[in-house]
Parts: sequence; C-alpha cells; structure tokens
Amino acid sequence: MTALPTDPQLGARSAEGASEWLEITVAVPAESTEATIAALLDAGSPGVAEIAGEPTHLVACLKPGTDTEEALRNINAALQRIASVGLARPVIVQHRFLHDADWANAWKQFYHPLRVGRRLVVKPPWEAYAARPDELVIELDPGMAFGTGSHPTTRLCLQALEDHVQPGDTVADIGTGSGILAMAAALLGAGIVYATDIDSLPRTVAQHNAEAMGLGDIVRVLDPDAFYRSAVDCRIVVANILAPTIIALLPNVAAMLQANGIFIASGIVADDLDKVINALTGRGFQALEIRRDDVWRAIVAQLSNPPRPE
Repeated sequence: MTALPTDPQLGARSAEGASEWLEITVAVPAESTEATIAALLDAGSPGVAEIAGEPTHLVACLKPGTDTEEALRNINAALQRIASVGLARPVIVQHRFLHDADWANAWKQFYHPLRVGRRLVVKPPWEAYAARPDELVIELDPGMAFGTGSHPTTRLCLQALEDHVQPGDTVADIGTGSGILAMAAALLGAGIVYATDIDSLPRTVAQHNAEAMGLGDIVRVLDPDAFYRSAVDCRIVVANILAPTIIALLPNVAAMLQANGIFIASGIVADDLDKVINALTGRGFQALEIRRDDVWRAIVAQLSNPPRPE
C-alpha cells in the first residue's frame, strides 16, 4: 500500500467546509493489517494508506459531511470485532480534516514503479516506465481495493507465482482485491485466470484493471458462486487473505485443484504458520516451501492426496 503525509499538529474539529475529508489514523499490529484495511474500506474510505513502522499505521479518509462522532464510534466497533476473533486490536490514534486535493492526490506521490521478483514490475497509470525486454509490467490503479505490490503479503504471492506459473495454466485467485495477482498470472503465461472477492467493489476494480491491461479475455472476475462453479481443475490457486480464512477455505481449494496442483497461501503471520501447515496436511497438502517477509509468511503447498469425489 502507499503512505499519506500526516500533520500531528492538526487536531480534530467539526467538519465545517464542504470540501473537507475526515482523515483517521489507526495503529495496527501486523497480524491485523488486512482485516483493518477491510474495516476502513467498509466504513467508506476510498482507499487506505499504509505507513510502515512499529507499529504500522493505516490512514483512511471519509467523505465531506461525515458525522465525526458516529464514524469514530462505528470504526471503533469494527476494530473491537477484529479483536474478538483473536487478532490483536488496532487503535485509532488520530483524526483530522483535509481538503479534497490533499486526499485525492497526496498519496500518489508515494506510489512509484516497483520491481518484484525477477521480472514483474508494478506501476501506476500516471507514471511512465521504460520496461526492459525481460520485464512484465502490471499497470495498476488500486482505486478502492487492496493491492499495489508494496505489501509483503502481495510481494510473497507475486514471487511465488513467478516461480510456479507455467504456460497455459488454469489459475484461481481468491480475494483478488485490485486484481494484481490475477494479472500477474496472466502475464506469466496462464491460459485462464478466475478471480473473486467477497465484495463487489474490489471485483469491479479488478475487472477494470484487467481490461485496461488488455487481459480481459484471460482474467475472469466472478462473484463467489460463479467463481466456485467455474474454477475447477486448476493447476494453481492463490489466496492472499488471513490465516483463519485460509483454513476455512481449504475444502474449497482442494476441490478446485487438479492432482499435484499448487496452492499459494499468504497473509499468514508467523504465529499462525503452524496452524495453517497442520490444516493443510489434514486436507492432503504437502508444504513445499515457506517464504518470509518481515512478520509475514507464505506457504507454497502441493495437493499430494486429492479428496475423493463424493
């Protein structure tokens, strides 16, 4: 994700001007990052900026005219729900007001072309980039969806896809966000990529990004029901989501994969690694490798013992 500049000298006040956005900064433990991003997007923020540090800070903005007290109350309730499922609780540390131009454009100065792995480069549409002959460029406007390639969980998935996608593969992307992983798989040679997200907004963003890249015939963004009907006999499934959701989805993933298919699972904090590995083993998977980036882990697993048809 990207970072917004903040001014700690500005305090909270009532929204008086029609062009002022309410900016909210949340201190978030690493394991709760993605759940908090989802909560802030659900609250109405058109994007979430991430400022690295100990702890990480997430910055969201709500539209002019937002009732400040109600917004803070609702977000605090969402953060408490995150804690109720066993994740560390994020905390609101600051709120202030910004003009339209501050929010709409300031974050873009922090989003630049980023090389990930050996060949993949992620770039925003508003920046030029002279690609080398061996590079594959993903032009990505994240809009209101998570995924620019800068977050460790996304980088881990991109690097694993680069190592495992083969020409003509059928790939499935669960929790597609901005569509970055689906587009990467397509550029790496996949014949068809099915992608889904539980929310309609990321699906719209992902579809737009795929079509803008000329990948609309390969990347098919579907609602969850259509996705699980269509994404069968896959050689690779990738999921950049939280550990509890990965574990819950394992029966679906096993049913989607062909024999000896590959599952790339990211969004796992180090403390949850053993839980996920044990769950994978119980579903007939063998962990081939563990990838690490800061506190985050990604597992590349192979379905060595496919479930029997019922």
